[in-house]
Amino acid sequence: MVILGIDPGLAIVGYGVIECKGNKYKALDYGCIITDSKSLFPERLKIIYDELSSIIDKYNP
Repeated sequence: MVILGIDPGLAIVGYGVIECKGNKYKALDYGCIITDSKSLFPERLKIIYDELSSIIDKYNP
């Protein structure tokens, strides 16, 4: 099973992807999505959406 955890925010969104097999866990990916504070709200949401969509497509959590 693959799990995606998200720490929501507008300026910085944290994420982590882990794989669980039985009682073993493996970190597959983690990081931050950072948006520019000078960008408009809809632009920032689009950046977050695009990045998270890419992560979901890659790992199929």
